[in-house]
Amino acid sequence: MKRIILWGAWYGSENIGDQALLLSITDLLGGEIEKVEFIVITDNPSNLLAYTARASAHTFLPLYTRKQFFEIIKVFIKADMFIFGGGVPFYDDTFHSIVIVVFVTLSMIFSVPCVLWSVSSQRIKSTFTRLVLRYLMSYASVVTYRDGHTRQLLRECGWDDASQQMAADSAFTLRSNDGQHARELLQRAGWNSGISRPLVALTPRTLRGSDGEAHTHYSPKSSSDSHKEVDVFAAVLDWLWENGCQPIFVPMNTVAPDDDRLAFHEIIGKAKFGSFALLVDEQIYPRDAANVYSYCEAAFVARVHGAVMAFLGRCPVLMYAFDLKHGGIMEQMGFARHIFDPAMDAPEVAIEMMENMLRSRVELIAQIEKKAGELQKQAKVPLEAVLRLLHR
Repeated sequence: MKRIILWGAWYGSENIGDQALLLSITDLLGGEIEKVEFIVITDNPSNLLAYTARASAHTFLPLYTRKQFFEIIKVFIKADMFIFGGGVPFYDDTFHSIVIVVFVTLSMIFSVPCVLWSVSSQRIKSTFTRLVLRYLMSYASVVTYRDGHTRQLLRECGWDDASQQMAADSAFTLRSNDGQHARELLQRAGWNSGISRPLVALTPRTLRGSDGEAHTHYSPKSSSDSHKEVDVFAAVLDWLWENGCQPIFVPMNTVAPDDDRLAFHEIIGKAKFGSFALLVDEQIYPRDAANVYSYCEAAFVARVHGAVMAFLGRCPVLMYAFDLKHGGIMEQMGFARHIFDPAMDAPEVAIEMMENMLRSRVELIAQIEKKAGELQKQAKVPLEAVLRLLHR
């Protein structure tokens, strides 16, 4: 029996992206290791158990980061590996950085190999946080990163090991359910196959720095940033309706404070034709998300894993790129030309980009088909390194 500890800071969240990361990483490992137990350190053990019980056949032991310290020490004593990351585990937060120090120190004390699995990062300004990352790099057996800006950050922290590798996001390998549940979700939202208007998905994100936890997900945004997101999505919604499409909001999270539906209500209040938009007004599970996007002609998203799920659903995607991680994932998918930069671009630019995307949809789907196999292979780079370490 192999015992593998995983920590990515957000594996217990209600967010589709964080859930997809854990499910895909454990799918990959469980498919190669005959007997394995996953110990997941999280701030939300109950939700983690709920979604893994529904969506995975593997054995999970969740431990509460803040309340089960002695149990965490015990599992490090017997662990075969500590896997760090997936998603965006690096950002400026003192408590978060201290947690990283504790986990790395436990790994060192008990000689547990440490692996960074396709990590990404926010902008890091704190000297303390940079020292912590340097400490982590000094011990890690394997380092894989998701995008170029993270590689640059690690270099700035004093790490420039030639053995490092870029790896695709693990969610590119996520197995989907059959499409029936997704179809039912869309029907409950008001869609039916007899409607002549083609669906176009809108996946905004509520950009409010006042939510308190915003810095853990992205660089804090001002009120004007939030208003611009609403204005841009409203302009695209109106253009879609006026040009024969059916806008439908597809949330990646439906739990406050990170509830995408909050942005939806602001957008439909701003848009001239907001009342005609549909909303998937319920939680979507990770293994159904790609199927939801597969019914859409295109997608305009402000979430990294909204883009990933659209890609998996063979749905061309336009990214509202308000932070570094958005550009990174679009470049990885070969969609760098479809990045809307809210710091520079006006709503009219988003409309023009959406119009061009719909016009070239057939060519873009062919591009996705060609790129999908490559990304799945790149997503397995950390897996290959893990298996080499476990079989030494």
